[in-house]
Amino acid sequence: QALRASPNASMTIAMRQAGSGRADAAVSAGSTGPTLLAAVREIGMLEGVRRACVGRQILGLHPETFLIDLGPTMDCEARHLLEFAVIGATYMRVFCGIPDPTVALLANGHEPGKGNRVVKEAAGLLERSGLRFAGLIEGHHLMRGAANVVVCDGFVGNITLKTVEGLGREVAAWLRRELSGALPDERAAGLADRLVELTNPIDLQGSLPLLGIRGNVVMAHGASDRRAIQAAIGQAVQAVRGGFVERLRVALAETRDRLKRPVNAPE
Repeated sequence: QALRASPNASMTIAMRQAGSGRADAAVSAGSTGPTLLAAVREIGMLEGVRRACVGRQILGLHPETFLIDLGPTMDCEARHLLEFAVIGATYMRVFCGIPDPTVALLANGHEPGKGNRVVKEAAGLLERSGLRFAGLIEGHHLMRGAANVVVCDGFVGNITLKTVEGLGREVAAWLRRELSGALPDERAAGLADRLVELTNPIDLQGSLPLLGIRGNVVMAHGASDRRAIQAAIGQAVQAVRGGFVERLRVALAETRDRLKRPVNAPE
């Protein structure tokens, strides 16, 4: 309703410019829902992508681990998780320079057969996808950087993200209290702050790529400061220069072709 009532809102205009080719990318600090809707309406989805998604590297300890999806798609089918995997793998190639990233499904166990119906079906698709599928991983494997791309639905992903961020802050506060008197205050505060940075990577704070769209869109937090907006713009520039959308389009098409082949058919 807000988008219809304000067709010339800055968010809508930015997406329209990106959709028409007048802009190479769009950066928005608006609410996630309206930003997503404006992007889908004005730019459109990539062929073969049914749901837009967001992802990010969630740990400074293991910055080469990317978790996807983090919220937009709460209820998934196996084909959605497959799309997220292709999107995440392409992201890690473009943004982290990893030529053949490993992909895993987040589940309640790492043994074959674990997970719910959707995870089991997605595992079957990923085994045939041509991606470097590493199987299933549990939450503690995520903390060790066991895969470059970790795939889950938005419900699980959002809870995981908020848990990691909150745990980092709470442990940092505990550490600051425990070290009070044992170390100089500045040293204790420095260690605590470092822990927060490792669990809340500052260069990605408030900056999330909107993925699966037929254009480059980055969402910044509404409370972003100058540094966060600068990081969001930098992420958009990197996506454009790395040809992210075109590389994703090709990767999605290749995956669709592989899955059409009969099982055990030659490459």
